[in-house]
Amino acid sequence: MKIQVGPSLAEFKEQMKAKVDAEAEAFRHRFITPGSGQAMVYLRKEQEALDWLDDNNAAAPHIAAEAQATGRTMQQMAELVVQTAAQWREISPAIEALRQQHKTMIDAATSIPEAQAAADVDWDQVVS
Repeated sequence: MKIQVGPSLAEFKEQMKAKVDAEAEAFRHRFITPGSGQAMVYLRKEQEALDWLDDNNAAAPHIAAEAQATGRTMQQMAELVVQTAAQWREISPAIEALRQQHKTMIDAATSIPEAQAAADVDWDQVVS
């Protein structure tokens, strides 16, 4: 008779992959504000900024509101939003690649210690 004391390897792998996903999300929050509504705002602000930089008569209520709130000009605010969006487009794929790499390593693990080691991600390498 076999007695199982802890999770099976398959269960442990799922736990480790969930850990990697949670850590990736927490790391993303070093660069962006969490929330689906906030994500929609970021996309809208980027589009408004691009439109406004192309045509200073384009409606840009988010850019105007943030410029006023922060004491920036419309030009400064639009440029900052576009620059920030460009930086996010660089770091986001690096985070996603690292997340997927470690989940693949977890899937390939043949033991709990190996799966645990594969779930140990150095997220700071994304920005170094």
